[in-house]
Amino acid sequence: MSLKQILRFRNLQKIAKAANIDRLNRLLLRLLHGDQLSDQSISAELEKFFGAEHSLNQNSAEYAEILALARRAYAPAKKLPEHQQLSLAETLYQKSLNLFHLREYADRGTGAVQVRAIIDSRTTPQCQQMNGRIFRIPALQKEIPNQHDLVRSEDWWQNAGHFKGVSTGEIIPSLPPYHYNCRTRIVPYLYDKEYQGFDRLPQDHPVYPTVLKDRLQNYELEPKHLPEIIAKAQSGTWKKGELENHFAKHKNHFSTPFSSANNYAAAAFALLDAPTTIFCLRDEGNQLILYAMQPAPKSKSGAWYFAVFDLQEAVIKSYFKNKAKDIKAILDGNSEYKHFVFAHITKTLKLEELMKQEDIDQALAELEELFTIDMYEDAVRIIKNKDDDDLQVYAPSITSDRCDTLHILIQADMLSPDELKRIKTVDDYILEHPVPHRLETLKAWLMGVAQHADAARKGAVE
Repeated sequence: MSLKQILRFRNLQKIAKAANIDRLNRLLLRLLHGDQLSDQSISAELEKFFGAEHSLNQNSAEYAEILALARRAYAPAKKLPEHQQLSLAETLYQKSLNLFHLREYADRGTGAVQVRAIIDSRTTPQCQQMNGRIFRIPALQKEIPNQHDLVRSEDWWQNAGHFKGVSTGEIIPSLPPYHYNCRTRIVPYLYDKEYQGFDRLPQDHPVYPTVLKDRLQNYELEPKHLPEIIAKAQSGTWKKGELENHFAKHKNHFSTPFSSANNYAAAAFALLDAPTTIFCLRDEGNQLILYAMQPAPKSKSGAWYFAVFDLQEAVIKSYFKNKAKDIKAILDGNSEYKHFVFAHITKTLKLEELMKQEDIDQALAELEELFTIDMYEDAVRIIKNKDDDDLQVYAPSITSDRCDTLHILIQADMLSPDELKRIKTVDDYILEHPVPHRLETLKAWLMGVAQHADAARKGAVE
């Protein structure tokens, strides 16, 4: 018995919305495993969860593709362990579903589809980079006969660099799944006209932030787009009460303390117009963040002025002095986030020069100028409040403060007993409480340090 009987039931889409996917997968597994099922038993079982039979058009590319994939999978599947058979069946199902959806969208007259991945700790590098890509439906349909494998190998993706930084226009259109157990899907793209005419789309257009994010996800932004992006940031405001909170927190951290919250806010917006400002636009999940950065004059630690704007919510999140290594991390091409840098870094400061040698003098300068322990202590408040804005803005700094600056000074025995006590209080709180995802790296690092210290003490006793 082949899979042909299953694939003749046109309304697989209904199964995606029902609680019967596992039942369908079990049936696929029985076929892949070689169980001899009669046409009558298959029909009876299928009709239990999606009703009357619907025939596929046997001349369609989708039908030929699914049937070819199923036939190639049939023989090898019998030799696989059960969990791999389940993975194969689920992946074949997802491929079928995406092909059916593509045909449905084409029949509706939809011009393009967008790839949507689930972004979490399980997301693979290929799905991270394919997420948000926009493909023209005719181009996808043209490539269906050329995609012979159910999924491409990991080596293939690695050799392609997972297409990180590569414009979608340079990629051969490809439907998910992109790997076994892939959860990525396609949806109709609703802003095709605005996307194609993005160069003429004003920043105050209702869908501008959405289309801007789509252009970023497809690596199709250019320096000429910066003026409208800056204009969008300039239209932002502070959330209620946040200006006063950030002013109180950072007013004394600048070489010349700000006398009022309004002056502090004005300085943040002035950074948008400064000729030496570097801008980095990043897609951070549900947020489209613009970072504005400028080297702080006469800074002993190499600090930078640093403002954070959320273009989708049209708010400014914070303005403060940030460490050079945190600026480097934002501009680093190895970041997990898709980003675009609007500046010729070599004209302002070479990227490799952003990070000074992490020696004791550098750490001491950061401690004095950037109030590193105070910033680290603020982690307790942020964890308790679970404020997404604070986490987005401060979690990277908190992590680097503890793992780099303070760790160097502790190892060099350069801190007072009171300073060590303050740091240990925060360490203990983080180790003893659940932390948000953005601080999980810090907690894991602290656990490693604690385990290393315990092992060293045990070794000394023995």
